[in-house]
Amino acid sequence: IDTPEWNSNVGMLAYNQGDAAKADQYFAQALKLFPLAPDAANMRARALTRQGKLAEAEQVLRDALARNQKMVENLRAGLKLIEAKQPRQRRETD
Repeated sequence: IDTPEWNSNVGMLAYNQGDAAKADQYFAQALKLFPLAPDAANMRARALTRQGKLAEAEQVLRDALARNQKMVENLRAGLKLIEAKQPRQRRETD
């Protein structure tokens, strides 16, 4: 089953068995299917580090931070739109 979860789980199995190259492949596939997966990005970076590929590991983490930062910005923008369309409910403590 080619899902982000399956690839991450099999990647963890390979990583824990000491096969960093195989783990990297599975985590890369998980990220291809779901680019916002921070756990897959973190584990892919760890697998790359085990292989001595430090520059690639750093880039994986930088890419994940950039993608997730954009997601946070989009969520905040959506919240602002919702708040602008709805008057704030007064609570007794206001």
